[in-house]
Amino acid sequence: MIYYDLTEDDELPRGIYQKIISGIDNLVDIGLIKILKTGKYHFIIDKSNLVFDSQKEGFLTIDSDEVLKIFTEDKDNFKLLQYYVVLISTISSNTSVNINGKSIGNIVGNYPLKRISLLANVSEKTAYKYNAILEDLKLIYVYRYMHRPSNSDHYQTNIYGRYCNKICIESYVINNLKFLPTDDIITHRKEVNYRRSMTQKYLAMVKNGKKYPTDVTKNVYNFIIAENEKYQNLYESSGDETYLSKIRDTNIFDKYDFLPENWEDELFD
Repeated sequence: MIYYDLTEDDELPRGIYQKIISGIDNLVDIGLIKILKTGKYHFIIDKSNLVFDSQKEGFLTIDSDEVLKIFTEDKDNFKLLQYYVVLISTISSNTSVNINGKSIGNIVGNYPLKRISLLANVSEKTAYKYNAILEDLKLIYVYRYMHRPSNSDHYQTNIYGRYCNKICIESYVINNLKFLPTDDIITHRKEVNYRRSMTQKYLAMVKNGKKYPTDVTKNVYNFIIAENEKYQNLYESSGDETYLSKIRDTNIFDKYDFLPENWEDELFD
């Protein structure tokens, strides 16, 4: 029954069975449950110690749909679920998002990756990997700042939360741009517009054969090369092959004279 609740699959692999038994034993050891009776494939459990006063104690809710999505992964699903629980627990109840005049908490988190990896007891490389999987599963949404405030030596920490709260997360970011210096707001918006423009131009060149003046084409080329290098570096630091799928084809630029000789060999040097 426990395995079916996790996966909606009737066939219980032996390895998973052992993990479930180990989890039950751990709950017994820390006094959260008591086993009243044991059968071959079932337990009668006293879970009265799991009852608590939600007005006095903090708690975290993970929906069954979220668990099912995680268990669609072929491997590491228990570890991924454990990481997801830790990540969601870092969403702040004290940081409010204003939606239609109402102040709502438990929407956004902004812990740096290093701190999250320490809380989850995984390496930063593994945290990168798990975040990418959770984003692909549409369980989390990450808003990535692309600039560094002029009054700081550090880039803004990414803002994240559950994917179902994507609109609220973006609203929080937009509303909080006013707390940045004016120059930083302008820079941020310019960067967003520039990235959108370069991406649209690149896609128009690839899909429709669109031609642009040489200086514009060179800007598109430089943007795509920088993006490819970013995803290559993310792949090398995380080992997550999904980053490789984001590297764009550059063959369309082969016919332009502004490219240096042997540019392909030097691309990731």
